Amino acid sequence: MAILPGKPPDKLALPTLDGSGRRRWVYPILTKGRYFWARLVVAVVLTVAYLGIPHLRIGGKPAFQIDLATRQLHLFGATFFATDTKFLAAFGVAFVLSILLVTALLGRIWCGWSCPQTIYMEFVFRPIEALFEGPPHWRRRAAGEPMTLKRFVRKAGKWAVYLVISSVLAHTFISYFMGTETLFHALQGDPRENWSAFVTVAIVTGMVFVDFTWFREQTCFIACPYGRLQSVLIDENSMIVGYDMRRGEPRRKAIDRKEGDDSGDCVACRACVRTCPTNIDIRDGLQLECVGCTQCIDACDTIMDRVKKPRGLIRYTSLNQLEGKPARIFRPRILLYAVVMMAALTVLVSLVVSRTAFEFDVVRQTGSPFYVQSNGLVVNRIRVRITNRLESAQQFDIEIVEPKGADLVAKQMPVEIAPHKVVPVEGLVRVPRSAFISPQVAAVVRVTPVGGKAEEAKFVLLGPVGGGS
Repeated sequence: MAILPGKPPDKLALPTLDGSGRRRWVYPILTKGRYFWARLVVAVVLTVAYLGIPHLRIGGKPAFQIDLATRQLHLFGATFFATDTKFLAAFGVAFVLSILLVTALLGRIWCGWSCPQTIYMEFVFRPIEALFEGPPHWRRRAAGEPMTLKRFVRKAGKWAVYLVISSVLAHTFISYFMGTETLFHALQGDPRENWSAFVTVAIVTGMVFVDFTWFREQTCFIACPYGRLQSVLIDENSMIVGYDMRRGEPRRKAIDRKEGDDSGDCVACRACVRTCPTNIDIRDGLQLECVGCTQCIDACDTIMDRVKKPRGLIRYTSLNQLEGKPARIFRPRILLYAVVMMAALTVLVSLVVSRTAFEFDVVRQTGSPFYVQSNGLVVNRIRVRITNRLESAQQFDIEIVEPKGADLVAKQMPVEIAPHKVVPVEGLVRVPRSAFISPQVAAVVRVTPVGGKAEEAKFVLLGPVGGGS
């Protein structure tokens, strides 16, 4: 582990390691200020949404579900299929650009306000820990003492509650992929018949339990890629949680201050350090481990109120503002992100608005690419895969429009397809041998819903050249 330049030898790259490289447990003191209450409201809203959305139905379908079994995405009344790659591409571009834009403007606002790791750790698991084991200074002192029966009982009770909460979060997460009804029935049945559901839930529950019981802030340092990317996503004008060194330095404790000296506003109380869930000192400047949770802002504002100094020694700001330079909101990278994101959103909206009642594609069946019948007709085996997007069943007719003289032989026509189903229709395309001036002939397949508008797709037929067989 490399030692940071300018830091004492025991100050390693990770603030949760001691001088020997061992884990240093963090016992942050909760500070209830204006940002805490705002974050609490956001946390409650997001938690209720996370737990409730899988149970919400719109038009009889889940409000949001990635149905892996049927390869369908249900999104607030609309259903998207695995073949909707253009929708996925437009959404993916818009989503990535939104991350770049928000991070460039607001820094790690996601980490501090919306990330499940932060929300559940600070507003669920740490409060439960305090309820069972007492305030942070009790837990810090007890950590160095031998385990007693009373302490073990308290820890066991805490772990039991953690396990229940982890199970609820895991079941909810799985329901986004299986659906609440499918998951409920699977868990009610014999585990031997639904072992995959039980194993999946057990694994996710165990991961959540280990994360919030032991791994904790290490997730942000080690496992989260977003934290590592922030150094290239933000710039001197991005919003960060920062300490105003020009105003705060030189720092001195209140007892050491003298009338008329050059003391800054920082009273060296370390309240910002004691409240930090990642154990950093925000006064050391912008750091990778800062998740932007604003706990240090609330702690510092409380101290400033006590010593009758203006709030904002630690505040939302930017690197330029901390150096006395003006902040620039509109800059080239912001405009580029915004323009590309709006273009992707425009494409996505237009694609959604222009969706048809069905879609289809044509592929060649496996095996011999073609064969020639005794009557001289060249036969290609094709598969027409039709997706019914409507809430009701539809019937479809399939025909070959080009080349001239071609026809389609299928088992049954018209084909009936249930709502939101994908049905492959296999058939034989018969073409006169005279049509094959070259080994490939362009064909047009037309699919017409009964009482609806037809759609066409091009396909290449293969065959012998001239009189070959």
